[in-house]
Amino acid sequence: MKLLANIAYHHHPNRVENLTKVIEAIKSYPVQAEIFVDTNDPQAAQELAHLPVTFHAHTAMGHPWELTSKHRHRIAEVYQHFDWVAYFEDDMMLPKEGFVNFTKQFDPMFEDNLYPSFTRIETYPDKEGEFSPDISFNLTPNMWREWNGKTYASLPYYINYHAFWMFSTKRLAEVLSRNPQALQMIPNNGLYRESLASMPIWSLELKPMLEMDENGELADHCKVYHLTNNYSNQSRDIKQIFKR
Repeated sequence: MKLLANIAYHHHPNRVENLTKVIEAIKSYPVQAEIFVDTNDPQAAQELAHLPVTFHAHTAMGHPWELTSKHRHRIAEVYQHFDWVAYFEDDMMLPKEGFVNFTKQFDPMFEDNLYPSFTRIETYPDKEGEFSPDISFNLTPNMWREWNGKTYASLPYYINYHAFWMFSTKRLAEVLSRNPQALQMIPNNGLYRESLASMPIWSLELKPMLEMDENGELADHCKVYHLTNNYSNQSRDIKQIFKR
């Protein structure tokens, strides 16, 4: 399998460590990955030449957030040469098991207008456990679903945000055959940057599905790690959130 991975990276010394971890995770996937990094600074390609990626610098932008839209153009141009496409923000790290499970679950879920989803996880040196920066309340009964013999949580907009997206190119071709402008669609919801990282669930309106494991807890393959870990004041323990 071949993966086209795209990362939006605002160049700064403080962001290099997280970017490196994101890239290392992608390189661990059992696919042939081509990684493109869209950056706002031409110097990034020289200073980070040791990273196994291709840098594209974008300097003529009206707003820094426009950097998060650049992956859409690349995907539209070359997706036919890949099996999977993905977009990551530069501090969103998806472990190998999350990618592997996604590639197994995507097609059967897509048939039912569902999406094998993720939720952002943060960890802190002064707290034990894993925390959600996005979900501020315990799930209500209408958010639980059964599918294919397993229990899932389906979070509503906008707490289902997870700052990256992936898609099968076979299914993307189907989407584009019905709507050639699908990759340019951005919901008019006031969340421009977040919408660009949420195409399957916010633009295509696939229902996001978070799988629970045999212990009734959020499955590890549904966790994507927000490496900046900067929402400790508002985050909640995921074991409390997903307690049914």
